[in-house]
Parts: sequence; C-alpha cells; structure tokens
Amino acid sequence: MSDLLQKLSQMEENDLGNASRLFERYEHRILYVDQLGWFVWDGTRWKADPSEKDIRKLAHKTAKAIFDESKYAEEPIKRTRFAVQSGQSPRITAMIREFRGYVERSVGELDQDPWLMNVENGTLNLKTGKIAKHDPDDLITKLAPVKFDGDAK
Repeated sequence: MSDLLQKLSQMEENDLGNASRLFERYEHRILYVDQLGWFVWDGTRWKADPSEKDIRKLAHKTAKAIFDESKYAEEPIKRTRFAVQSGQSPRITAMIREFRGYVERSVGELDQDPWLMNVENGTLNLKTGKIAKHDPDDLITKLAPVKFDGDAK
C-alpha cells in the first residue's frame, strides 16, 4: 500500500491527477461504454450503473484516500488542503468525467464471445464444456442464475 501511496503522491493536484488516482485504484473494476454509460465489475460480470451510484462511491473513496498521500507528499499541508477540495461534489464529478477516457469501450466489445456463458460459479465455455473463473477481461454483462455441475447427466 505504501508503494501505491508514494506513486499517487507524485500525481498532479488537479482533476486529471484525480482521474489518474481513480484509474490506479480501480481500473479493473470500472468501464464506460459508449451509448450505455457506466459499468462496474461485481465479481461475476460487468453490471450497469445507470445512476452512477457505484462509480461515485469509488470516486469518493479515491478522494478520501488523498489524505493518506499527505505523509509522502513534498508539501503535506498543501496535499491535505487538496484532499479537502477533492471531496467536493464538483471535483468528484470532474474526476469521473476525466476518468472516462481511460476506461471507455464501445458497445460492440461487450459479450463478444458467443461460446462463453456466465453462470453463478464461473464462466462456462460452451465449446469445451469447461468452467473457468469469472474474468473481467471477457467483458461479459449477463449472468444466468444457475450453477454449472460438470457431473450432472
């Protein structure tokens, strides 16, 4: 954690710096999809976040964590003041807006592999009949509410 805080303490004190902080902390948990909006990885699939509730929570955590950077910053008091400013609603909104470009995907990139099916206990490959751990890189948004049983007949 201290390596991350040291790295973050070197970032700029502006909206772009805060977008970079959000990226460093949550790049594998957040997507923006053109025409659809925000998606958050829930551990099994990419779930739509139409109200932006989940992404705002992650942005709030990012803003609060700027206080922790103060002990590594060249000017700790200045960094603490910046942390207070970063927690204000316009700064949270700006952080999210600037972050979008880091994680933007097209709608055509989602659910691309017709042979992969998400079930509760993993991702089933319909070609091979094998199940694998859920993987955000598969860009799957759907989840069948069943468990795969490889021994079932």
